[in-house]
Amino acid sequence: MSALGFWNRSFLVFLFLLAPIVPVSGDEAAQERLRQDVRVLSSPAFEGRGVATKGINLAADYIADQFKKIGVRPAGDDGGYFQHFTMYGATLRRPLKLLLTGPQGQRIELVPGKHFEVLGMSAPTPGTIATGLVFAGYGISADKPLAYDDYKDIEVKGKAVIVLRDAPRIGNRFAPFGGNDRQTYASFTNKMQTAIKNQAAAILFVSDYDTAKDGDELLPFSYLATVKRPPEIPAVHLRRSVLDGILRSNGTSLRDLEKQIDADLKPRSSPLTGWQIELTITLERGNVLPVKNVIGVLEGKGPLARESVIIGAHYDHLGYGGPRKFVPIEKSEHSLRCRRQRFGYRCFIGNCPTFRQPEEPRRSASCLHCLQC
Repeated sequence: MSALGFWNRSFLVFLFLLAPIVPVSGDEAAQERLRQDVRVLSSPAFEGRGVATKGINLAADYIADQFKKIGVRPAGDDGGYFQHFTMYGATLRRPLKLLLTGPQGQRIELVPGKHFEVLGMSAPTPGTIATGLVFAGYGISADKPLAYDDYKDIEVKGKAVIVLRDAPRIGNRFAPFGGNDRQTYASFTNKMQTAIKNQAAAILFVSDYDTAKDGDELLPFSYLATVKRPPEIPAVHLRRSVLDGILRSNGTSLRDLEKQIDADLKPRSSPLTGWQIELTITLERGNVLPVKNVIGVLEGKGPLARESVIIGAHYDHLGYGGPRKFVPIEKSEHSLRCRRQRFGYRCFIGNCPTFRQPEEPRRSASCLHCLQC
C-alpha cells in the first residue's frame, strides 16, 4: 500500500473536530499568525498548491518551517519533516522539439516556455512527427441544434491541427455554446477526442481572444499533468503570435478570422498551405510525480505519553483549476480557489501549540500534512 493510502485510510483524524480550541478572541497575536499563514499559502507564488506545481514544494517547506518554530519534532524520512513517495502523473523528458518551416523557406525553431508549452495531458510523439498544418477553427464538431463543425470539408488525416481554445461568441452569455454546451464542446478533452476522430496526428491549442486579452499566458505542463487516461494525441499550447504570423503570411490574421466566425457562426477552417511542423514530445506517464507528506511529533508526558493522537490536514489543492476544469481559466483563479482550503491548515497549526501546554499527563501528538488524492 502506498504511503498516501496508509495515512489516509488508517490514521487520519481531521482536525476540524478540534476547531473550538483555536483562539477566536483575546489572542490577537495568534489570530494574526493564522491570517498570515493563510495569506502566504493562498498567494500566487504557491500556484494553488497543485501537486505538479513548484508551489506545492514551497508550501511543504513553509509548513515544515512552521512545525520547527512551534517545536514539532521531525518524523519523516532521514530525520527530516518530509515523507517522500510518488503518485500518478506525467513528467517531461528530453528531447523536446517544435520546428516550423514555411513556403518561403522560413525555418522557425520554437522555444519551450517562450513560444509553446506541452500540455500535461499530451501523449508522446512516436519519434518525430513531420507533417502539414491545418487551421481548424475552434476544433468543435457539434450536432443539431448547434450544427457547427470546424472539421467539415477539410482533410486533417495525418496532419497537425491548430485550434482555438473555448468556443465562438463566448463573451456573450446568450452564446450558443454557453452553459453545459461550453463545458462539453470547449474542453481540452473534447477537442482532443474530436481531433483523434478526424485522424489528426497532433493538436496545437491557441488561446482565443477573450482568454488572452489580459495576457497570452501559456499553460504550464503541470496544469494537466495529473489527468488519468487522457486522449492519446500529442498536444501543445502555442502563443497567438506564432499562429498569427503563419496566417499573415497567407494573407489574413487571427483576429480577423475570430471576428468572422463570431459574426455568422460559420467555420473558417483551412489548410495552412506550405507550412510544415516537426514535433518531438518525450514524456513519461505513471507513478512518476515526486511528492511528499509533512510529518512531525509532539512528545507526550507522564503515564499517557505512550498513547498517541494523530491529527492531520491536506495541504495540496487544485492548482490552476484541476482536471475537471478544462475550459479557459481566469489568471488569478488559483489564489481564490486555494483560500477555500485554509480551514484545515488554520485549525491544524493553530492547535499544535495547545498540545505543548506544560500540564501533565498528555498524549503524544503525531502531526501530518498529507497530499489528498
